[in-house]
Amino acid sequence: MELPAWLQVDARVVHRAFGTGTVIRLWDDEGTPVASVDFDAGDRKALMLEYALPALRPATRVDQMTTPDPAQRCDVCGGRPVSLVIGDLRACESHAAGLVTQVSCCAGPCTTQ
Repeated sequence: MELPAWLQVDARVVHRAFGTGTVIRLWDDEGTPVASVDFDAGDRKALMLEYALPALRPATRVDQMTTPDPAQRCDVCGGRPVSLVIGDLRACESHAAGLVTQVSCCAGPCTTQ
């Protein structure tokens, strides 16, 4: 699949469902192109471009930034963007590994700390 020229790292984009954001990474996952986008609402999504590209376009000057969602903050530090959500728990990239450990060790918020 050939990607459009406007789809590059640091490009501002608009997704029909997720709003405005910035492309932070492009890669190929076993033949499937993927874009990681930090959406202005406060979350990070990895989009399989084969499916997401029809809903994605370059941002223009008239596109207003999507209003940040106050619920999209890391449960540990309050930071943004949220890069991992497991159930009701959210984590930024710095705390994602800790969230996975908590969930896998006790299937919920860890109380053994």
